[in-house]
Amino acid sequence: MSDSMIMDAIAAFLVLPNQLLVPLVPDLQEAAQLRSPLPRGVVRVHLLAARALSSKDRLMKGLIEGKSDPYALLRVGTQLGTSRVIDNSLNPVWNEIYEFMVHEVPGQELEVELFDKDPDEDDKLGRMKLDFGEVLRARVMDEVSWGGHKLWGWGRGLWGGGLCAIAVPLSRLLTAPDLTLDQWFQLDASGPSSRLYMKLVLRVLFLDAPDPCPPRALPGEETAAEGSSVDLPPRPSHTSPDAQFGTESVVRIHLLEAEDLVAKDNFMGGLVRGKSDPYARVRLAGRAFRSRVIREQLNPRWNEVYEVIVNEVPGQDVEFDLFDKDIDKDDFLGRCKVPLSQLLRTRFMDEWLPLEDTRSGRLHMRLECLPPTPSAASLEQVLRVNSLLQTPQSEELSSALLSVFLDRAADLPVGKGSKPHSAYIKLSVRDVSYKTKISPSSTEPIWDEGFSFLIKRPHAETLELQVRDQGGAVLGALSLPLPRVLAAEALTLDGWFPLGDTARILLRAQLGVLVSQHSGVESLSGSEVPEPEPELRLGKDGGSGPPGPELRQRVPHSDSSSEPAGAVMGQLQLTVWYHADERKLVAMVHSCR
Repeated sequence: MSDSMIMDAIAAFLVLPNQLLVPLVPDLQEAAQLRSPLPRGVVRVHLLAARALSSKDRLMKGLIEGKSDPYALLRVGTQLGTSRVIDNSLNPVWNEIYEFMVHEVPGQELEVELFDKDPDEDDKLGRMKLDFGEVLRARVMDEVSWGGHKLWGWGRGLWGGGLCAIAVPLSRLLTAPDLTLDQWFQLDASGPSSRLYMKLVLRVLFLDAPDPCPPRALPGEETAAEGSSVDLPPRPSHTSPDAQFGTESVVRIHLLEAEDLVAKDNFMGGLVRGKSDPYARVRLAGRAFRSRVIREQLNPRWNEVYEVIVNEVPGQDVEFDLFDKDIDKDDFLGRCKVPLSQLLRTRFMDEWLPLEDTRSGRLHMRLECLPPTPSAASLEQVLRVNSLLQTPQSEELSSALLSVFLDRAADLPVGKGSKPHSAYIKLSVRDVSYKTKISPSSTEPIWDEGFSFLIKRPHAETLELQVRDQGGAVLGALSLPLPRVLAAEALTLDGWFPLGDTARILLRAQLGVLVSQHSGVESLSGSEVPEPEPELRLGKDGGSGPPGPELRQRVPHSDSSSEPAGAVMGQLQLTVWYHADERKLVAMVHSCR
């Protein structure tokens, strides 16, 4: 048995807090409160530095005086903290923070001992003590600060053994009156009558916090306190995602062309200079794309489009790397990047960027940030424009963003011996799928996770969801057609959905339409169709119009009566422009009357 084990055993009886409870009357209601009183507070110890310590290390049998390898040992009652070792220093700097719960003020002390770390036995360098009564009066004293905005308690308390267990989420305490749960709790993985009575108290300790609220009387089994129940609290009717849910945007990357690239292919030992077979790698937000290879070209044209879901996490870049495709090792042709923060601010970029780390070359790309719009009014126009602007080399453009928040499930089927499963969720749209974390064994698991999907055609796609146990067995399934979300108010469904016979899941599904502000759709987003009016626009590369140089004209209908008799009467509102990148004439019909 080590000296530290002996010291801890003695400290359990001699060091505060140490209460010896002697009930003078039977069935004392406050016995549990007296045996385990609430702490008075939390002391935060900032271990900063020490100066002019003794030198304990000797070299060459003491002929040469060395230094020390100091570390600190902090003790409050039976709570212990050990700092890191600072090698070869008499003036160590730690800059470490420790926190201890305090029960008796004044009475308990902070004890700090310094040692020199050695291979065999550590040498003592000194010690000091500080009574917390002085800290309580001063609030901040030298290296010791009291309280602070510190939340202590159970993040997710787990009590259990071999027979049963209970898990109490911290969120229940945060919503309980006086941050206190004083009731019977149903035990998991046990019989229906297995219960445990507990009183859980959560306290937020501020610098000048008052004493904790006086405890309530311990109720008997037959006369439970108001609101106490052996059942779980009422289930929420709606999800409660964090503020970041549904704030993602979609970045559309249009890789157009490059010019004046370096020729990497040489023949006959370099006597004959060839060209290159360039391709591009594009990276953003953990996604990576690779363009097709353009053979024998120093001015390649790719005209490919990629889409990425992004959030506003700082430090992200849209990165482009160009390579020459070879049989063995591909040659590097240059790189460039665009800060995502700049794109989120401007929403649109159409630029030629010089390539870095190479002799020559520049890259033409077009970037657009598409924030989701919770309105279906412009969806048909978005689908029509996407089909017109679709490039042969790229996948179908996305028209909407689906965000799904998975809160919890209820009444899942149990396994053998009435034991709940450890469950996770697999959700998918088309060929894109995600998995949640595995929730511990429970018939009502909680996930609190969000996912996003790029949607091509909301009228025809479905969200598929399966709740599975760790072995992959399906516990419940849900098919949610996206037309249901389109028909909902604000394109959002939030509530409980059936998973089978009795199982249910609480989730939120919301759609946002991806309206491009540089394709002409924005002028049709209102409820009324504008009157046709003459419009002639000539756009060049870098403008804010549709991609590429264009000539666009909107021709109004003439109200003159010079039309021949018997002619078909009617009006069309349309836009016609020449798409230079695709070399095609695009006609968009907006309305007719």
